[in-house]
Amino acid sequence: MCVYMLDYAVGPLFMSPLSTLSVRVTLYHAYVVIFTTCTTSCGRINDLPTLAI
Repeated sequence: MCVYMLDYAVGPLFMSPLSTLSVRVTLYHAYVVIFTTCTTSCGRINDLPTLAI
């Protein structure tokens, strides 16, 4: 949950300025891939200390 909250708080700080500089669709697809990768890796973790890291 800590990583989720960190991404929820810090992600828009980087995504907002970048969306005005580059193509929004490409940036959106990259962010979806990163989100899916992080969510899948968090789902495959078996113990709580590893999830906290």
